[in-house]
Amino acid sequence: MSATNYLYSSPDFVHYPTVMANVDIMATDPKGANRMCRRITCDGPAIGTAYNVVLTRGDGTNVTMTIVGGGSLEVQAKAIVAMGTTATNVGVYW
Repeated sequence: MSATNYLYSSPDFVHYPTVMANVDIMATDPKGANRMCRRITCDGPAIGTAYNVVLTRGDGTNVTMTIVGGGSLEVQAKAIVAMGTTATNVGVYW
C-alpha cells in the first residue's frame, strides 16, 4: 500500500500548509485529549526530496529525523521543534 493522506483520513488530524516550528502537538489534538501524534506526513517538497524535521519525544528528548516529500513517519511525538524550509502541506495524525 502507498502512504497517502487518503489512507489516514479521519477527524483526528491537523493540516499545516506552510513550514512549521515550535508546534505543541499535544495541545493541538483535535479531541483535546493531549495525545502524542502517531504519524506525520508531508506532500511537499517534490516527491522523493528529503528534508529534516526535529521532534520532541515523549521523554522530552529532541530527535532529528528525515522525511521524504510524499512520505510519512510513524512516530510518537509531542512537539515539532523545526522543519526544513521547503516543507509544505504537513499532516499530523493521532
